[in-house]
Amino acid sequence: MTKLFSKLPLILAAVFFGIALNAIIKHKPKIKQNVRYRVNIAQEVAPHVVAFKSPKYDYARLATGFYLKMYGRNYIVTNRHVCEIHNNKEGGSIVFGNSLETIIKIDTEHDLCLVTSQRTDGLELAEETPQRLEDIYLVGFPRGIGKVIRKGHIIEELTINAHWIKKTVPTYLISTITYGGNSGSPVVNKYGEVIGVLFAGSPRYVTEGLMVPLHNLKKFLYGAIVE
Repeated sequence: MTKLFSKLPLILAAVFFGIALNAIIKHKPKIKQNVRYRVNIAQEVAPHVVAFKSPKYDYARLATGFYLKMYGRNYIVTNRHVCEIHNNKEGGSIVFGNSLETIIKIDTEHDLCLVTSQRTDGLELAEETPQRLEDIYLVGFPRGIGKVIRKGHIIEELTINAHWIKKTVPTYLISTITYGGNSGSPVVNKYGEVIGVLFAGSPRYVTEGLMVPLHNLKKFLYGAIVE
């Protein structure tokens, strides 16, 4: 009994320590995590991809654009050479889907074009730069045959000689078949986030394409929207 009483302070200390530790753990602030989930590209990305329509031709699908949501506003993004097919300039009109829209900004160097949108939804930009061998999806209207989804991956980042401005520009080489009509197609990751915009096929193989890198796309969009 004497030994038990002698250990009582230690027992009580252990009990109080356990109670205090449990209270700390219970009231520990939870760290919010940005959880992302793999999406169904056909259901959650494809509906935001739209065909460029030319009033000068009978067939409708000449190129591709996509709806993008930024800062609570909605836009259409495509290539500069799509917007300028019929000498359309900033402030000019262009038809996407069944809507007559207005060209907001053109970036000749990176072959990008920002257009108004009457839609109230759209894709979102990825936060992280894509990595080599990362899976990607290309959604567009190749050869006017309808909307097509193709899976590939990032091959490498490189620079090419941009003949239209006579200088080199950064780009990403992706492993996916591209045809005429894919210009302006969004390149998305497995989460359905935009990581680039296709602007040309590879000069080497039909199974490769070139896309505007995410950082150049962001720079263009932020500049155009802020202005």
